[in-house]
Amino acid sequence: MHGIYFLDPNEGVAVGDSGTILRTTDGGAVWQNIASGVVDGLRSVSFNGVNGICGGDSQTILYSTDSGASWQIGQSGFFGGGFPGAQMLSATTGFVAGQNSIFQPMVGTTTDGGASWAFQPFYFDGNEGGANDVFFLDQNTGLVSGSVFDGRGALARTTDGGANWSTAFYDQTIEGLGFPTAASGFAVGSGGRILRATDTGTTWSDQTSGSSANLHDVSFASDALRGIVVGDGGVILRTTDGGEPLPTPSPTPPEVTPTPTVTPSLTPTPTVTPTPTPSVTPTPRVTPT
Repeated sequence: MHGIYFLDPNEGVAVGDSGTILRTTDGGAVWQNIASGVVDGLRSVSFNGVNGICGGDSQTILYSTDSGASWQIGQSGFFGGGFPGAQMLSATTGFVAGQNSIFQPMVGTTTDGGASWAFQPFYFDGNEGGANDVFFLDQNTGLVSGSVFDGRGALARTTDGGANWSTAFYDQTIEGLGFPTAASGFAVGSGGRILRATDTGTTWSDQTSGSSANLHDVSFASDALRGIVVGDGGVILRTTDGGEPLPTPSPTPPEVTPTPTVTPSLTPTPTVTPTPTPSVTPTPRVTPT
């Protein structure tokens, strides 16, 4: 299986090779085969309410209006290309991302729940390649992850619905994308790479994953703190702090009680009482006889 989406704790849909679609209504205890009407490998699935879309090989797209109980074909039968990324933004608006048959990254948009599609091929800053995942914050601002043919990874961002893209390159393929909030996003890729953005995907910084496995998908709770990443070899990574532990606070210095300053009392200088000068008794004057 290549993709899975749970609508709620009970209802979920998984898709895989040869047009396989499985559906559960009891939290995964029992899975039922659902007819897809195609034999192409199915790579991605996404829902918004009861409406869902599925992307597959040969540019196949399916859509559902009943929580995945049945599926209709939006398009199929193309030569080459495919859509490993899908996102249902609203009940009617959805996106798929992948590659066309001439090795261009490509994003498809639906505004009628998946029945019809408009496609915009583009380049990763002039480079051929393919998109692996897609996430739109609204009808205009969105991101795709992918790789170019020299082996580099790419994250491309649009603010005009896909007409123009700006691309950042990395030394490993970038695969899964997720935005638990409009500001906070995560991307994962080969070599244990995990990237985080806090500005709607404009700039990205590396996080320490502790793994060298190729990582394929990421999912976070709405608090942007609790998340899970999955990768090759059964690797499952988990975080409860958004992948970035809070810095250890510096210890608060103990409160110092100031010692009161004692002002010494002044010893008064004794007042000196002057010694009176004795009066001189005049010698009597002798009168001659």
